[in-house]
Amino acid sequence: MSNEFDIPTDEAPTSLLANLVEQLHAESGRERADAWKRLRALAQSVGAMRDIWQ
Repeated sequence: MSNEFDIPTDEAPTSLLANLVEQLHAESGRERADAWKRLRALAQSVGAMRDIWQ
């Protein structure tokens, strides 16, 4: 699926996002909850519709 800018609008699998959060935590010590909060804000800013972001 694409939009007027020809940018894919399919969302990344949740497992990939979870791995990203875990990697951020392991490498930088970022709190997992903070990483999810930032991902949620990013998803909402681009209009992601998945229930996980609501």
